[in-house]
Amino acid sequence: MKPPPLTMQWNLSLCSLMGVALLSQMSSTSTVNVALQGVATQSSQFSTANVNNVKACNAIDGIPNPNADNGSCTHTASETDPWWRVNLLDVYKVTTVVVTNRDSNPERLDGAEIHIGNSLENNGNNNSICAVISNTSAGQKHTFQCNEMEGHYVSVIIRGTARILTLCELEVYGSRAGHCSSATCLLHDEYHFVNQNMTWTEAQCYCRLKYTDLATIDNVEDLDRQMKAVHSGYTEAAWIGLKKGDWKGEWQWSDNDCSEGYFNWRQDKPNNRGWNEDCVMMTNSSQWNNSNCNNSHVFICYDRLNSSGTKFHFINNTQMTWRDAQMYCRENHTDLASVRNLTENEEIFRLASGHSVWIGLFRGSWKWSDQSNCSFRNWHERQHDNTGGNQTCAVTFMNYSGRWGCQKCDEKLPFFCYYNKVILIHEKKTWKDALAYCRKHHNDLVSVHSDEVQRWVKAQAKRASTPHVWLGLRFTCTLNLWFWVSGESTCYHNWAPGNGIVMEDCGKTGAGRTGAVEKDGSHQWVSLPDTVELNFICSTSNRRESEPSSSTVACTKMALP
Repeated sequence: MKPPPLTMQWNLSLCSLMGVALLSQMSSTSTVNVALQGVATQSSQFSTANVNNVKACNAIDGIPNPNADNGSCTHTASETDPWWRVNLLDVYKVTTVVVTNRDSNPERLDGAEIHIGNSLENNGNNNSICAVISNTSAGQKHTFQCNEMEGHYVSVIIRGTARILTLCELEVYGSRAGHCSSATCLLHDEYHFVNQNMTWTEAQCYCRLKYTDLATIDNVEDLDRQMKAVHSGYTEAAWIGLKKGDWKGEWQWSDNDCSEGYFNWRQDKPNNRGWNEDCVMMTNSSQWNNSNCNNSHVFICYDRLNSSGTKFHFINNTQMTWRDAQMYCRENHTDLASVRNLTENEEIFRLASGHSVWIGLFRGSWKWSDQSNCSFRNWHERQHDNTGGNQTCAVTFMNYSGRWGCQKCDEKLPFFCYYNKVILIHEKKTWKDALAYCRKHHNDLVSVHSDEVQRWVKAQAKRASTPHVWLGLRFTCTLNLWFWVSGESTCYHNWAPGNGIVMEDCGKTGAGRTGAVEKDGSHQWVSLPDTVELNFICSTSNRRESEPSSSTVACTKMALP
């Protein structure tokens, strides 16, 4: 067998080196405490005049204070087999769990088991054991390696009679299952903290002039990178790109389920005749109706991957608002029910026995400055309710582990910007003209060399006005291979079936073969003649300009589009 051409040998060697580096990065411990966005519950609550000092959520408030008198620890009653659990709201590969013990009665935690898994059988305590806590020192943190155990829930249980469980903080580090870890995703410099006081609108304009926009936070990994962008010791509130208005967002599921696009609206629904009809209930006819979220109904929860086979739960012993029902389901199950197809719709209808019930579908009036549809939320308790009516711009509280709140938009605060490495150009151009445009106005036609860059490209392509969008990908007949015009390696690929793996037409049509990404569907790459006119995606310059003083930024009148 002949050895591969020299160019191919070089590419294979480069790919091998990149693979080794990637594996090295992926083996490193994640720095994202994914418990901060979770919902906690416990088997019981110690009877005390101040119940806030013993709540289950105290263990995930981001405050590892070991003094139980300061109100940041949990406390069950004395009982048989007391337990505590956090619903991570997604499936994670857990690398480590860090437990902070209280500084008094530390022996209460001895013998406690840490369980991780996807089942809620026996309140999650039948899941696999990560570690058993023993001989914990008073007021100290203790770290347990869990070797990427996969789970939606992390629970702690102490077995025995007349036992009390107290936790002052439980941190969970890991990355979402099926997603890249924080070590291999976006660079930490994607977010930029600007320590200048501006109104929300002034901050928006500043970010659009100097970076891309006010910060959009899509997941806990983004939240971690945003928090790390602060190097000044600032600990108060700062603007992010979320704002409330009269617009209505897209319908989405409470658990961020990637649904199959199934809806079962009643005729003439959804409408908004009563205003604020942003939450959905299944009626006694099995069809869906949008309703005011503050109305009270019985509701349906579900358990994710419960090995007993019981998925949906009809909660009919109380009626709750949609938000309260959501919190109940997250504390006691997985979430409000997602309905992905006709079979599940019929199952919930039978379970509801003629009642109208809340399901997990809703739409929000909070919208990101960059117009993205990111559904991730990280509100501090009840902060999104906007009880004053005029607090319509979102802030992140640095002294509360990045939790969000809302404040008046004309207040002057520091803020977070983000820098996007790719940008969609809505003009229609041939591939060669698109390449020239990107090199003149930005950096280059985009090279897609990782899952993360593909995710950026996918988000941009969805907004295009053409069925495909140009990439910086070109075929050379001389070497019979595809290459990125930026010179980056072609190790990563995402070709649609029948594309990129066959001999291209060289010279017969008079047009070169170039690569584009699909606007819809799976957003895979296709081979097209370079004479087709399409929208295109440019990579932006990595150059960072120095920040001007606030007096040089003429942004006082720019408003959210």
